[in-house]
Parts: sequence; structure tokens; C-alpha cells
Amino acid sequence: MRESTIFAGVDARHLADTRWVDLPESILGRLLEGARVRMVSARGAIFGLGDPAPNAGILLAGTARAFLAAADGRQLTVRYARRGALLARRSYLLGGHAPIAIQAVSDVELLELDAIAFLRLVESDANLARAVLAELSRGLEDVYATVADAAFGTVREKVARHLLALSDDRPPGERRIALITQQELADGIGTMREVAARALRELRREGIIATAPGCIEILDAPRLAASLGAWQVAATGLDLALAAVVDRNGG
Repeated sequence: MRESTIFAGVDARHLADTRWVDLPESILGRLLEGARVRMVSARGAIFGLGDPAPNAGILLAGTARAFLAAADGRQLTVRYARRGALLARRSYLLGGHAPIAIQAVSDVELLELDAIAFLRLVESDANLARAVLAELSRGLEDVYATVADAAFGTVREKVARHLLALSDDRPPGERRIALITQQELADGIGTMREVAARALRELRREGIIATAPGCIEILDAPRLAASLGAWQVAATGLDLALAAVVDRNGG
């Protein structure tokens, strides 16, 4: 893991093309005071369950996941995050730690904030408070989708949602590849590896995916998306073309 301190007057460009850059310049400068850039390798811990202090950061590059962990080692991914997402283990409303950890899925670049100063700034500035509220709302929608998955979704649907979510940052025309192992996929959807492997075998047999060590390639994204429910479409962030396929199939 590498890190470097940034200077607010120069390095606001780190947040270019994210919603945070729309903050007033004075607030953006205060937000960046004491911040640092961290590089976290794929599968490395960004914020762990055992971290005693509050944590907050803005994802600059790569994909991260927030997950719950059970005492027996099982995991359940509740959110995938990409550039511009706020990553935090403290609610910033109630003040308590959420029982989640945040891990890098791919190599990640994180703008780690001074969490205490960030909280004070949220409490004092309405512009930043609105931005944080929007982020919390996005996170809550992801939690709703995870609950709906657990209550209503089949293993195939859960697998499809996770694979599409992990690969939807690829430019049009590029291969859609989810950088995830079968065990990590099983952990992500809260099931056993053998159960997830059966769903993957079916998808592979149908020509929808191909598997390789450490990754799963989506060969036919519309067919994979066709099995999703409406809540899964919203949580996946599917592009309009894929969403239309789901609508036509009665998702």
C-alpha cells in the first residue's frame, strides 16, 4: 500500500468528473485539508472490521466492495463502489460504526479524508451535508437490493447481478470481465462455493459466461440480464440497452 499527502489548492483535480467537484471551492478546499491518497492492491483491505477509528474516503479509481462478515467466516456483499463513491464505516448521522468492512476488488486509488474534520464539516455546511445524504441514499438503495435478493432472488439471479455490477465499468465494445474468483462470488452472495459453482456451470453451458482463474467473462450480457428482477436492474446500474432487455422479458 502506498500513500501520499495532497495539497488542497493544487489537487482538487483528483475529484474532477465526480459529483464532489460541484461543491463550493471554499468547502472543497476544507474537505481536502489533511487528506491523503492511498493505493490499495486488489483484494486488500481498505477499511477493516477491526479499525477502531472512524474512516472516510472518496474512491478515485478501481472498484471496492462493502461487505458484512459472519462469525463463521461467511460474507455478504452489500455494495460495489466506483469512482466518486464515499466509503465510510461510520454512519455520520448516528455516530456508530456499521458492522461492515470495505475491500478493494481491483487495484484501488482512494482519497482518504480526515474523518473527524469531515464529520465536523458535514455538520456545519449544508452543501456537503446534501452531498453526503445523496451518497447515503445510494448506499441504502444497494442495501434494499441486497435484502430483496436474500428474500426473493434465486442463486442464478444473485450471480447475474453481481457479475453485471462488477463488469459494468467497461467501455462499450470491450470485453465484460468480472475480476472475481468463484469463492469470492460465493462469499459475495452469501452462499457456499458449490452452490455458486452450479449456477456458473449452467451459465457456462448456455454460452453466457466463460470462466478463467481469477475472473469470469460475460459473453452475452443481455441474456444474463434477462433473468434479473426490477430491483436487481436498479442495483446493478445496467445501461439502458440491457435494462430494455429485462423490461421486454417481464423483469
